[in-house]
Amino acid sequence: MSRGRDILAPHDRDRGFTLIEVMVVVFIVGVLVTLAVLSVSGRGRSDQVELEARRIGELIRLAGERAIIYGEDYGLAVAQREYAFLVLTQQGWVPADGPLRQRQVPEPMQLSLSVSLDQENRFALPAPDRDEDDDEKSERQEPDVLFLSTGEMSPFEVTVALPGSDIQYRIKTELTGKVETERVQRAY
Repeated sequence: MSRGRDILAPHDRDRGFTLIEVMVVVFIVGVLVTLAVLSVSGRGRSDQVELEARRIGELIRLAGERAIIYGEDYGLAVAQREYAFLVLTQQGWVPADGPLRQRQVPEPMQLSLSVSLDQENRFALPAPDRDEDDDEKSERQEPDVLFLSTGEMSPFEVTVALPGSDIQYRIKTELTGKVETERVQRAY
């Protein structure tokens, strides 16, 4: 019977890993995970800004298409952290709903708007007749740019930026309705 135990003895030593071997493997895996997280985290912010810029570009394109298809005039109001599409009705400019609803950009992204036409050449629509007091007038949103039912739109640029970094995307539109999204390369 003792012979049976001698036969099993060499196999018992080969069954598992030593504590040192396990610690080395855990250390290597930890280093690899850390490197992977560091390489992805910087790119993740850039991807988020690009995604938001592309979303805004597609919504601008959609507003232009809806203006033509439905024969309605749309507008876009841009603030530092939010934007809203508006529709011109008998009551004046009202917020659009559905995919063109008012949206905020994620923190810490910021928006800026640059309109290409000067004040004299900007599109202007006649203001609807309304009887309202000064408080109601101040609550109404007015668009910064227009998407007309004729297919024209105000030429403008919206910049989506991540403050404190060089990550910036620009959405450019033309009078003809063309919309482009591009990354802004800063010159140093």
